[in-house]
Parts: sequence; structure tokens; C-alpha cells
Amino acid sequence: MIMDGSLSGRSPAPGPLGPADEDRLRQALADLHEPDAALRRLAAQYLGRLVDARALPHLVAAASDPDRTVRHASLEALVSFGREALGALVQALRDT
Repeated sequence: MIMDGSLSGRSPAPGPLGPADEDRLRQALADLHEPDAALRRLAAQYLGRLVDARALPHLVAAASDPDRTVRHASLEALVSFGREALGALVQALRDT
């Protein structure tokens, strides 16, 4: 679970991810599959701030989550990727 203040609203610095960011990315991707909807929502929000293309297919899948708040957070996260995620966003909207 991401509990270190990563969701403080600050965008990560652009550029390659450091080891701690890689760990957070892996944890956030895992958190998208947790039973707790609030945790899944936070993970989607974090991934939207991280803007790492490896998260795109996971966010598309989360856009079909049974919980409305997770779906919303996933779609917002996809939007934060900009043009890079246009195809993924269209797919997610079709699947919802």
C-alpha cells in the first residue's frame, strides 16, 4: 500500500524513474487488485500522477472496476497521460 505521502498532489519529476519510484509503481499496480475499493482508487490516482506508460493497460482494466469511484479515478488517470493514452482512453470508454 502506498502510504508515504506519494499522493500529496505533487507531480513526480519528469524523467526516468528511480528505484523508489519503480517500487511505488509496482505497488500501485498491485494495489489496483486489492479488495478495498478505496485502496484501488488511491492506486489509480497515484498512477495518474506518475504517468508511466506501463500503467496504461492496468488503468484501462480498472476503468471497468465494479466500484464507481475506482472507475472514475482510472479514467481521470488515463486523461492525465494526454495524447499518449488516447487509444487506451477510447478503449476504456468503450468497455464501460
